[in-house]
Amino acid sequence: MQMMERRHLATLWCHFVNVLLGFWVLSAPFIFGYMNVAPGDLDLPRLAAERNLPEVATRALLMTWNDVISGALIVLFAILSLKRISWAQWANTVMGLWLMFAPLLFWTPSPASYGNALLVGGLVIAFSTLVPMMPGMSMQGMMQKAAVPPGWDYNPSTWLQRLPIAILAVIGILLARYLAAYQLGHTSNAWDPFFGTEPNGTETIITSDMSRAWPVSDAGIGVMAYMIELLMAVMGDARRWRTMPWMVAAFGVVVVPLGAVSIFFIIAQPIFIDTWCTLCLVQALAMLVMMPYVLALMEN
Repeated sequence: MQMMERRHLATLWCHFVNVLLGFWVLSAPFIFGYMNVAPGDLDLPRLAAERNLPEVATRALLMTWNDVISGALIVLFAILSLKRISWAQWANTVMGLWLMFAPLLFWTPSPASYGNALLVGGLVIAFSTLVPMMPGMSMQGMMQKAAVPPGWDYNPSTWLQRLPIAILAVIGILLARYLAAYQLGHTSNAWDPFFGTEPNGTETIITSDMSRAWPVSDAGIGVMAYMIELLMAVMGDARRWRTMPWMVAAFGVVVVPLGAVSIFFIIAQPIFIDTWCTLCLVQALAMLVMMPYVLALMEN
């Protein structure tokens, strides 16, 4: 208990940072001018032709109110976390996920709003449950000294084991974020070096009927998935196989099904859309390479 108390006091600064991040989110619509985006700006006319969306002004207003309310809630939950109310830390974790998802749900017309939400959402999660002691950690596991799981000859939770997963997740985030920018109308083209010209393979696939079947940007969902994988990869220390085994299992539940989905879309591209997407293939490759590392972590 004394060790836990020392850890709590040493990481109180995380909740103060979340208070600042909450105020940042609350003020972001007015700093970045969410309401100043015009219907003809960027590539929004193409998006309007592809999907039956509300007016640009309506979507900008929804994002403005979302950030104001979300920022206020993050501040509230961060203050409650200072008082050691454990559910408040999880509440701010949910708020971080919501920040990353809201721009996709509202089809934000402002590139700044999406970039800001993605970055701040990840930081809120990190300072809620990644850096400070996570609620629900096994006290018995924390007191044990064994560095290697029973029946193993090495520790699968060391940074050496997790670093490849984190690097691949970052690659996935960057590629999916680029594709999401085109789907949201924030850029006028999506690069593809090998397949097609105008429209190229990448543009054809991420605006296809299969892609438009999603009510939100499917590339944006990919960004969220890779962000969650990155955060889960760096969460905890080398003892996490015994202090938070449920989180290690959840890591596999996130990555393995996504790898299966990636395989399906690789097969589906030439069959249903009659072309390939270079960046999509690279993303899928990163996910497939990631799967064996994650399975190794789960086996303990």
